[in-house]
Amino acid sequence: MNQQKNCFGELEEFLSSSFLSHNDLEIDLNYPRKEDTPNLISALSNCINLQHLTLALNENQIDGEDVSSLGIALSKFTYLSNLNLNLGDNNIGVKGISDLGSGLTSCTNLSNLRLDLGYTQIGSLGALNLFSSLSKCQSLNKMKLTLCSNKINDEALQGLGSALVNLPNLKTFELRILDNKISPQSYADLGCAFSNCTNLSNLGLNFMGNECGDEGALGLGCGLAKCNTLSNLRINLGQNKIGIQGAQGLCSGLAKCPNLSNLKLNLYRNKFGDNVASALGYSLSNSISLSNLTLDLYQNQISSQGASELFFALANCANLSNLLINLNDNQFGGQGLQCLNFKQQNQSNLSGLKLILNDNNIGPQDTSGLGSILLNYPSLSHLKIDLKWNSIDDQGFSDLGISLAKCTNLIKLTLLTFKNQIGDEGVSSIGSALLKCTKLSYLNLKLSQNKISNKGLIELATVLAKYTNLLRFQLYLENNQIDDEGVLGLGSALANCKRLTYLELNLENNNINGEHILKKRNNFLTSKRLVVNKISF
Repeated sequence: MNQQKNCFGELEEFLSSSFLSHNDLEIDLNYPRKEDTPNLISALSNCINLQHLTLALNENQIDGEDVSSLGIALSKFTYLSNLNLNLGDNNIGVKGISDLGSGLTSCTNLSNLRLDLGYTQIGSLGALNLFSSLSKCQSLNKMKLTLCSNKINDEALQGLGSALVNLPNLKTFELRILDNKISPQSYADLGCAFSNCTNLSNLGLNFMGNECGDEGALGLGCGLAKCNTLSNLRINLGQNKIGIQGAQGLCSGLAKCPNLSNLKLNLYRNKFGDNVASALGYSLSNSISLSNLTLDLYQNQISSQGASELFFALANCANLSNLLINLNDNQFGGQGLQCLNFKQQNQSNLSGLKLILNDNNIGPQDTSGLGSILLNYPSLSHLKIDLKWNSIDDQGFSDLGISLAKCTNLIKLTLLTFKNQIGDEGVSSIGSALLKCTKLSYLNLKLSQNKISNKGLIELATVLAKYTNLLRFQLYLENNQIDDEGVLGLGSALANCKRLTYLELNLENNNINGEHILKKRNNFLTSKRLVVNKISF
């Protein structure tokens, strides 16, 4: 039988409640005061039947003494199975966190723990004591630890590794340890520790801004390569001064994980350039089980040549079905995408592709290179391309449409092209080109801050009426050159979209007469088929 969750935002309301009746409790005080904390913890200690507890005490000016008292309270919760405790941004110190850990050891049924200790000054000794206590929580199945900015050193991380090995039931573990004092060797030690967690299937690691360098990335990859049960992995190594040796070693190790099917790898702001991008692609292409891949390579000085080699290599991932690559703000420069003309690989299994290419100085002659990418994936059904803040004009947008027309299996398409130089010819051409995508049912066009007038808008809407399977349409045209005539024409044309059930329009900051906005809005609401509509002028 599911227990009802009791949520409290006011201390007095909680203090007057029936403590013994609480099984599922959430406390997040609206206006917390330090002097209220002892009363809160004292009352909480009486809730001895708790099975699920969420307690938010972050930024609450609590100290080590308060947390020690909380540890005593937790020791009474023998039925507790799920605990979500946020103590971030408080001055807890070594004794406070040590006593909290001691209390957790009495929670013998604890299976799910989420503990936020970011910016709490627990230090390496406090962390080491906590990890020692956690090693005794033998029922833990899922654990998330946030330990940002606590001056945690190598010895403490070795203690964490030892604790994890002693948790035989642990299947999901997430660690956020930004801005600490971690040497490259500790990454290797942690990787080896994870390989000894015999049931670990889901792992999330956030080491952003820790300067692990090549040695640390290589060591982590070597350790993770031995994680035979790992199926889902998220790693954030952004801003870590990783070069070609580290990136290649990390990805080579990950490719050896025999059951790894979902990987999210964040390597933004490492400034490693083309050689590393190429090495990443070729290393990951050796994975036999990878089906979903997210690569965040934002701000890494990658040129179009490096991007070309990256895509070429990833086209060899035999079982890849969904791919997201973020190449935002790199160095495509004047070359743009022109050199993305590699040999077609026909990666037939890829069904979902998201490309983030905004702010790369992509110009009018460059978008045809995207066609070379898309030709590698004839089974694409879901596609998102982000080209914001570039220099694409009508010809470039038309060329993109020609490439998209070859994706005949497309069901869902999202194009983000605001703040370019697209006019009437471009938007009309892409609308006509997409007619060849006969399966298209979801279309999202964000064309804000371009050069589109009534003519282009009406021509686009007229073509949309010929889309036989279009169910959902989103169109953003803020800050263009559209007036009343364009809005009325759009309304008339969309009335002919026989199957459309969802419509979202944003035409703000155009030349539309405010006095007639309500009448124009009604033109879009006459269809009884529309279930959802969001319209802004």
